[in-house]
Amino acid sequence: MCVIGLISLFFIRMIFMGVFVKRVDYWKMSRIIKVPYYFLAGSKWKESSGSQGCVPLNTLKCISFDRSAPNEPSPPRQVPVRELNKQVREKSREKSPPPALTSRPETTPPQDAEQIENPPTFDLLDVPGAMKNMGWPVSAELATEWFGSAKHIYDDNPNSVQPIDSATISLDWCLNFGGVKDKYNDLISRKIYNEAAGALIKNKIRPILERGFQQSIALDFNTKIFLKDLRKFHMDWQFQIVSVSSYDTLTSHLGMTDLTAALANFGIYAAIGHVEVRGDRYYKYDRSAKTRTYCMDAQIKVTHVYVYVKDNYSFNDSDGNSQYLGHWNKKGVILTKGSLVSELVNGRRLHTRFGNSIEAEMNFNWKYLFDRPLDKPVDKRTGVIRKFMERDVYWPVYNSTYNRWRERHNRGGDFMIYSKPKYVKLGRPIEVDVGVICRPAEKM
Repeated sequence: MCVIGLISLFFIRMIFMGVFVKRVDYWKMSRIIKVPYYFLAGSKWKESSGSQGCVPLNTLKCISFDRSAPNEPSPPRQVPVRELNKQVREKSREKSPPPALTSRPETTPPQDAEQIENPPTFDLLDVPGAMKNMGWPVSAELATEWFGSAKHIYDDNPNSVQPIDSATISLDWCLNFGGVKDKYNDLISRKIYNEAAGALIKNKIRPILERGFQQSIALDFNTKIFLKDLRKFHMDWQFQIVSVSSYDTLTSHLGMTDLTAALANFGIYAAIGHVEVRGDRYYKYDRSAKTRTYCMDAQIKVTHVYVYVKDNYSFNDSDGNSQYLGHWNKKGVILTKGSLVSELVNGRRLHTRFGNSIEAEMNFNWKYLFDRPLDKPVDKRTGVIRKFMERDVYWPVYNSTYNRWRERHNRGGDFMIYSKPKYVKLGRPIEVDVGVICRPAEKM
């Protein structure tokens, strides 16, 4: 017999002796109801369902908050989880009598999750690394900034004073994704010229012209000098917005992008940039009062605008349910809720195999798909035999997960994101009739 044959015979014998393979109760595994999940393959979402679905896990273990945040003092050493589990098992063996032998039941009802005592650890601080692994460097940078900042909670007031990041996101970067450029073009070519935008421009500029006209007839101005305070600039000069949904940030195959993970839903804003003022100037005479009043029929042209992105980076929830952010591990993210995919594509329906195969109908646990997110870790179980591998176990993450981490570490700072305002010359100026403005009457 050749050497290869001897080696093969040796390994086969070892396998049957149980040296290399731990005994697995496949009859038990088959009774676990698998649920579908979605994963990104390149730029596409793909569905894995039926026998290829993931296995929900029941465990007392949670996402770890043990690692210190950037610049955070290290906490006192704690007993490792494995050591604690070992102590618990030893005490349990001391107090509990040996289990009685029972015969295998003929039939058992399907379980909604598999029990596991110590699944692979996942720390919330692993999320930025997972984002980098997914090819989302900007998202990772923003997440790292949040973890490394002092504790601060956004008050849901878009005009309130907040920490500002105006360096990480740029308008041009955002325009590279999905349908964002179409939204931008709609803003610049149509929305800034509508009646509502004109009315807001008039309301903002008229008081300025009335004050300026008291001392000068040179009324043209530029808002560049106000850019040092982006919050105040936004409040004073913004006059139109186009909303960008998470759907607009997806690839042509509906895959998530770095922009989806960084901002999801946000706004692109237009603010007044350069204004030219024209109009007839004249005196109005009051013969009875013997006064004259210097007036102007003010017509303005907005020839340039500033365009920028604005959004808040926070983890607030608007209702009683915390927003589901996906199932994460150190490698990336998967989604375990069918309705979340519909939410990502802004209500557009996706074609899936749900219910179109016997396997899908038999193995799907429908309550997980649409009633609520799956609030359990899951095991993709891509190995032939092994299970609970670190690469396959994913943990559910919610807004509330970040909020609990913040309370634990006294860090985690929400902030406002601005892109640097881009100065854009309009092909067609915005023309607005401001109306008559006058100086105080003077004696003749």
